[in-house]
Order: sequence, then C-alpha cells, then structure tokens
Amino acid sequence: MIRTNFTRIPALSWAFFSLLLLGSSNLTQAQVMVCNNLVNVSVDNTPNVCQGGVNADQILEGNPLPGHDYFIEVTYNWVPVVSGLNQVTITNSSQWFNTNLTVKITDQTGGGNSCWGQIHLEDKLPPVLTCTNISVNCSDDLSLIPGPTAVDNCDPNPTINLTGEQTNTNGLCANGFVTITRHYVAIDASGNSSAFCNRVITVNRPTVVDFPNDIVWTCEQYDAYPNIVAATPKHPYVGDSNPLTTLVIEVNLNPDCNDGNDTPATNSTNIQNGGTGCPGNGLDDADVLGLTGSGVVANIIGQHCNYQQSKSDQVINVCGETFKIVRTWTVLNWCTGLVVTVGVGGEDNIQVVKVMDLTPPVVNRPPFTVSANVPGQHPQPCKSVGFLPPPTVSDNCSSTWTIKINTPIGEAIYLGGNPANGGTIPSPGLPLGPHSSRIR
Repeated sequence: MIRTNFTRIPALSWAFFSLLLLGSSNLTQAQVMVCNNLVNVSVDNTPNVCQGGVNADQILEGNPLPGHDYFIEVTYNWVPVVSGLNQVTITNSSQWFNTNLTVKITDQTGGGNSCWGQIHLEDKLPPVLTCTNISVNCSDDLSLIPGPTAVDNCDPNPTINLTGEQTNTNGLCANGFVTITRHYVAIDASGNSSAFCNRVITVNRPTVVDFPNDIVWTCEQYDAYPNIVAATPKHPYVGDSNPLTTLVIEVNLNPDCNDGNDTPATNSTNIQNGGTGCPGNGLDDADVLGLTGSGVVANIIGQHCNYQQSKSDQVINVCGETFKIVRTWTVLNWCTGLVVTVGVGGEDNIQVVKVMDLTPPVVNRPPFTVSANVPGQHPQPCKSVGFLPPPTVSDNCSSTWTIKINTPIGEAIYLGGNPANGGTIPSPGLPLGPHSSRIR
C-alpha cells in the first residue's frame, strides 16, 4: 500500500478564511440605501427666482459615501420635474408649495442601488421692503402718493400694508412744511412679513400764489359746454398753443383722438373698445371740454396749504353772443392773516375769461338779373333802380346780424329801412351790363 501524506488545515482557521472572503465580496456590492421619508426644503433668497436646491445628503439617511455619484430624479405623480447628478435645482418652486414631490436617489458608483423619499418645498424668507422719503406740494393728492417697493424671492407682488400714520404740523407756518410719517409692512404669498419701514413725506406750503391766467374760449365751445367758464380746475389736456399771445384755448390731443363721441364709455379710441388709445384714458376733445373749467388758484388747494380762496365775477356783454367775465380772486394767507393780491411773476389777482366769436358769418347771394326800369334819354342810356334781393346768412354762434348791400354807386335803399328785406339800386341807377355788389 502506498501511503499518501495530507496536510490537515485546522477547522477554525478554515472558517476564518471563509469569512474574510465573504466580507471582501460584500464591500464590492451595492450600498444599502435608506432615504428620509419627508424633508422640508426652503427656497433660497435670490429675488424673483424662487428656486430650491436638493442634494443626496438631504435625502439619504446617513452620509453619502465619499467618491460616489448619485443620480437624483424629482417627480410629481411620476411626472418628471427635474433630474441631475449629485444636486438639482427646482426652479419656479412656488408651484409646488402646497404638495410633496418624490425624490429618487440612485448610487451610480456602488452598483445602482436606490431609494425614494419626499420633499416639501416652502418659502421661509420675508420680502425686502424699501422706504424712501419724498417731498410733495400741499396741493398734491396725498392719497395718490405711491407706496414703497417690496422685493421677494418668490412673490412678484408682495402685499404692502400701511399700518399707521403720524402727521406733524408744528412747522407749517414757521418752516413752510409739515411731515407725515407712514409705517409699512410687506407680506408675501407664503405669509412671511418683512421688517417694518417708515417713509417721511414732506408736504411743502407755497410761499407764492399762482393765480389762474386769462383765458379765451370760442362761442362754439361755450355753446356746447357752458361749464368751461366756471371757476373750477382746468383740465390738464387744455392749453394754449402759443402762450405769448392771448389766443383761443385748444384741447391738446392728437386729432385722431377726436371721434365725435362725448362720453369716454362710448369713445372708439378707448383700448377696451378696440381703439388704439389716447391720452387721458381715451378721452377725446369733447370729453375734455366737458370736464374742464377756466382754472382756480390751484397751488393752494390742499389740507396743509393753510390758504383760503374765494372769487367774485362781473359779467360784461360785448357783442352778440360774446362776453367777458372779470373774475377777482381773493386769497387769504392764514399764516400771516394777509390777503394776497400779487402772484407768481408779479401777476395780479384778476382773471379775465372771454367768450369770443372768431368766425365770420357765411353770406350767400347767387348772381341775379334786374330789369332796366329807367328809360334812356340821349345821350343817357337805360338804367335800373331795380330790387336787390337779400342774401341768406348763417353764423356759427349768433342768430342776429347786420347786413349792408353796397352797389357801385352807393348803398342800397332798403325796403322798410331793414336790410334783411333787401333794397333797390340807388339813383340814378346802374346802366345795362354786369355789375358787382358787395354784401357785408
């Protein structure tokens, strides 16, 4: 028999060797991965961007393995939202504020193992509110002063609330101004409140009164809109194209704005009515005339101006339908107790409002023929002292007028002394042939 010798390995040593092999094998396989069930993610503070970042460390329980790459997929109801390697940015995050998003993390380095979790996006940052101090005139409408500005990371239009207001009138007469301090706070759509901010409004009182200038309207304007001569504010779209002369006041709108309608609701130039739009919210000339007066002492009308004004009118009829109003303004300065009679540039407190007829009547008299009714005696020819019919006359404003009919040999002899009845050719008459007469 041949004996063969074997080397025997102790059982304990063999078992230990086997365990080492198993351990080495597990280290090369996929990482055991566990994801957090729900993670709250706050968006960053970039203004008007509203974005939140998500990385593997936020989603995984425990730390990501060094040197491993993790693919991140964000979905909503299995619809992809965003994906990327190691970190993703969710833009326009506000659309997801009221729900949860699902995040899948895949270990691309360690064998492709993955897990799921959820995130809840939220905005915890307040708006940034900026208040700047401003200076206004006492005649300005304080309710129209714009509020401060607010910028937010997610809400493009944070709500700005006026929380309080204090008025200091101690320096009104001594310093010529009062101060109004307004307190504001801004709140975004997520309910985040900004820090309070204060705006100081300096309301200045004028030291010089600006009396209204003389003004001229046409009789056509007055007939259609008698309100234009009233002692009420002059519309901002009413002006004089040549301030160096006392000319008729015009409505300073593009001619295309005058569509013939007299109410903004039916004005075809309004954008909401399909038009291209005109100044003054679609007003045309007629609308402006219906809203204007001849002016007031505008720069002293206001709560903190501390002036009082009144006026008296003397109406003077000029000719026909034309007239003028001599309007005397009385202004009392409550700070000095004096009546102001001199204004800006030395102007006085008397305003003259005129309504004038600047368009001549239209006279129409077609050519006509008269017969020779004065027999000729040699060497004198036949002549005529026949009837001259009256013209037809129309006028833009007046219903009465004076007519004169002049012939080459003098003014006509009017029937009944009234030119409106026509007249006859004066003696010795006109010879045969064409003649021109002038009618005025």
